[in-house]
Amino acid sequence: MHFKKEYIDQGDLNRLSSMVVDSVNDHIAVVDREGYIVGVNQSWIDFGRENGLKHPKCAVGNNYIEIAEDVNENHIEGRLVSEEIKRVLNGDKTTDKIEYPCHSPETKRWFICEVTGIELNQRYAVVKHIDITKRKKAEEWAEFIRSTMNHDLKNKIQLMEGYIELLNEKIDSDQKNMKNYINKAINSIDDTKRLIQKIQSIEKIKKEQTVPTELQNVITNSINDYKQEIQENDIKIKTDVNNCTVMAGSMLQEVFKNLIMNSIQHADCSKIEITSTTNKDICSITYQDDGKGIPENNRQHVFEKGFSSKGGTGLGLHLVEKIINHYNGDIELKDSEKGVKFLITLKKT
Repeated sequence: MHFKKEYIDQGDLNRLSSMVVDSVNDHIAVVDREGYIVGVNQSWIDFGRENGLKHPKCAVGNNYIEIAEDVNENHIEGRLVSEEIKRVLNGDKTTDKIEYPCHSPETKRWFICEVTGIELNQRYAVVKHIDITKRKKAEEWAEFIRSTMNHDLKNKIQLMEGYIELLNEKIDSDQKNMKNYINKAINSIDDTKRLIQKIQSIEKIKKEQTVPTELQNVITNSINDYKQEIQENDIKIKTDVNNCTVMAGSMLQEVFKNLIMNSIQHADCSKIEITSTTNKDICSITYQDDGKGIPENNRQHVFEKGFSSKGGTGLGLHLVEKIINHYNGDIELKDSEKGVKFLITLKKT
């Protein structure tokens, strides 16, 4: 084994140490024994600037204990962080990890806070905030799939079992009821197949790449998928999307398929219009039918998972919103004199 005889001098070592700390993605601050922030790393500074803190050192010189304690009573995490810092400054080496949300109007974020004590010329606390957003979103997806499988899919299977049991009891005794039970069992099977397809679509969203996508092709393919149902229900569809190309992907077709199927199954409509306008780098797409519309007391719930006023899976519009959000777009339910009206905004290429 060989050893290097020349060593880095103290000044260079200090600069190297500072560069190492600045290279860490976690947000790090050093707090003195009175609670004042005496140093932060570059990630701390960048995060502060991105979230509106204009101080060049993003809170250096401020009392972090006071800042953490001065929070809304509904956010106890700040006070917990304050207590952990005090414990470390009073002699504890390390403290428990505190997991907390830190959402902005644009995005949801989660962090873990760790506090560690160090000794130099006095006692200091090193406060580290670790971004765990990817992990939390993965956990949300897993819980969403688990709850859907355990609740919605199980309910559909139980319905099928019930109708088949009734059918078995009525064999050779009541032909009319037998036919009714068979139809209900078939409908439950169809509902289950649609539910599985929606779950599969939700899983695909995570892997979907955002690429330039021709809006007209997406809408044409969506209409063709339900061509028979559209003809059977005598629905007229008008489209005018100005050859717009948006940043989306193959799952965008699921958006329009869900909207069209909702109009066919629930709206009792005779006409659907899909139009678009462009403004700078945004394409605004309006989807509107002339059907029954959505009752006022249900409007705020239409994108919620599991919500359905018609006895469906409650996943259709929830899936639509997830896909649009994945493309960094937005979808809104707009006021309309008749029928339902959605406004979708996506980035142009």
